Amino acid sequence: MISSFQKLFDNGMICSSEQAAIVDAAIYDEVKAEFEAHQCVIISKKADIAKLEKVVLNEARIAINGAIVGHSAIEIAEKAGLKVPEGTKMLLAEIPDATMEHPLALEKLSPVLILIKSDGVEDGFKKVEGVLNLGGIGHTAVIHTENEELQLQYGIRMKACRVLVNSPSAEGGIGNIYNNMIPSLTLGCGSHGHNSISHNVSSFDLLNVKTLSKRRNNMQWFRVPTKIFFEKDSITYLHHIEADRVMLVCDPGMVQFGYADLVKRNWNLTAIDQQ
Repeated sequence: MISSFQKLFDNGMICSSEQAAIVDAAIYDEVKAEFEAHQCVIISKKADIAKLEKVVLNEARIAINGAIVGHSAIEIAEKAGLKVPEGTKMLLAEIPDATMEHPLALEKLSPVLILIKSDGVEDGFKKVEGVLNLGGIGHTAVIHTENEELQLQYGIRMKACRVLVNSPSAEGGIGNIYNNMIPSLTLGCGSHGHNSISHNVSSFDLLNVKTLSKRRNNMQWFRVPTKIFFEKDSITYLHHIEADRVMLVCDPGMVQFGYADLVKRNWNLTAIDQQ
């Protein structure tokens, strides 16, 4: 519950703050009661949700209305013609799933949250994916559970670059307070969100790293039994080996096409073991 109240920080303007709360049916009523106990108003009537959509979204209902960004829940409710108690901190719209039929699932950058009931783990995961696909893909996803197996499944499955476990989303996403991510209000969404980076942007991303590289053979040694060496695609190192006798071990093709004889002539090898 504390995580969703981070939606109130700066009136929900941080892009990593929660946009939706997907709650399992087993605890759904309990969670609703907890929200209401903390001065949040839950909007369930379709007519009221439609009024909220007209204010929170633009005319095309495909993106946020910039005029309400960072405004308080009471101001937004007044603009929508909804009566809410004095001191209301957050508006929660109950919708069945995250699709464009219910566009409040889009990013809202305000103290407006959607509340969706899920029927078990798989249904919950699908509904989280629905939220991500509505403009949040690659960004941030949060799971609240002590089940480590579910944490891992969620982390692997969700197409988000910041997957937070039992953490507030806003401050968790920007990093450093609840985790060891580089702190930043500028967040990348990786290839999922068509960004060039997937991490929290820092001063490191503004650096030009210059490299001075001298020419040399890339000696990739592979050590086998004592005094036997192997290097892929190169025999030049034989010049540097001090030995009375060298044995070349190669496949029949090397012998058939004359490469073994070439090595033998150039380095005066006395034996060839064809294996």
